[in-house]
Amino acid sequence: MRTSFKIAFVNQSTGLLFKGLAESLSMEWFPSVLYTGNDLGSSTNSPNGRLAVKVLNSYDRTSVLSRILSGLMYSAKVLVEILRNKPKLVMIVSNPPFVPFIGLLLKVCFAQKYVILVYDIYPDILFGLNRLSEKNITVKLWRRMNKAVYENSEAVITIGDYMAKKLEKSFYSGATLAGKVIVIHNCADPDEFRPIPKEVNPFVVKYKQTNKLTIMYSGNFGYAHSFGNIINAAKKLINNKSLNIFLIGEGSQKNNIISEIRAASLDNVICLPYQDDSVFPKALASADVALITMSNGSEELMVPSKIYYSMAVGSALIGITNRNSELDKMINDHECGIVVPPDNVEKLETAISTFMNDQQFLKRCKENAYNAFINYYTNGQTYSKYREIMNKLIY
Repeated sequence: MRTSFKIAFVNQSTGLLFKGLAESLSMEWFPSVLYTGNDLGSSTNSPNGRLAVKVLNSYDRTSVLSRILSGLMYSAKVLVEILRNKPKLVMIVSNPPFVPFIGLLLKVCFAQKYVILVYDIYPDILFGLNRLSEKNITVKLWRRMNKAVYENSEAVITIGDYMAKKLEKSFYSGATLAGKVIVIHNCADPDEFRPIPKEVNPFVVKYKQTNKLTIMYSGNFGYAHSFGNIINAAKKLINNKSLNIFLIGEGSQKNNIISEIRAASLDNVICLPYQDDSVFPKALASADVALITMSNGSEELMVPSKIYYSMAVGSALIGITNRNSELDKMINDHECGIVVPPDNVEKLETAISTFMNDQQFLKRCKENAYNAFINYYTNGQTYSKYREIMNKLIY
């Protein structure tokens, strides 16, 4: 049966944060629908009853071919759904990277209005990480398609100032109704992610961290992140029994990292899989210092979401990144940590030692991180900015 949706949200790899955004916007513009590839729980609909959640097919990351095929299948199903239901506005997330092309098709052929939300800038991130050559014919065609996708949208939204500047160079933003690339930072839920005193945090108790400096990386172990200097810094600090480095997550580099840890007998490094939803906020809150990593070449092309979660739990930050990145900008603007270049083991070791030896500096960075989160990056503040934009676009 055809339903006249106000907003159709298109995100094959939907996380709880994006679902929260869709739920928040659907409170004002209902009924709305979220087309996802993820099973977001036993209920097919949002708790507020105003957002329908339709699970199409998942994004298969096992190989390049599986990524392409699963993304194409998802795109085809979304296209059929949108043509059937004709929403007032479609919000399309840029991952998988070719899904936004359906927005262009819908606009040109059916006058369907759409918004693009850019989380990672493709194809630039692929040659930034040396996965493709900038001279590759696929890259050139991809960029031309992106230009048409962006210029035919009602608005292009992205998650960082550096990303916005990069996007502004790739198309004429004046062609959009918004007239410029809009920056709305990612966020976290302060009710779910918040500081927890070490003495009452069960994760801290389990891993005996009460009287230790806890350094933590949590997230994807993919090629857009730099890990070599973390392991090498751990080797230099191996005799210091007052700290532990936690590496939590999965990804293409995980097995190599585990092999290095075992080969060097690094007792000060604890490697864990992703933690389930009930444990994850407590695990993050156990970190005195969060490691946020970005590889060379990814600086202007992405913003790690873990920045916001780590600030929400009151961790100081060590940003492993070059200077032209949102991570560097946030740490320096909010005075909540230290920035070190990728692959500079000595500076990373010095940063960790600084937090270990200067408790006042550590305390100040932790307080600054949490205060900046509360002032700028809560989900309520972010959702409010999206509502303001949608008010201008949907009618």
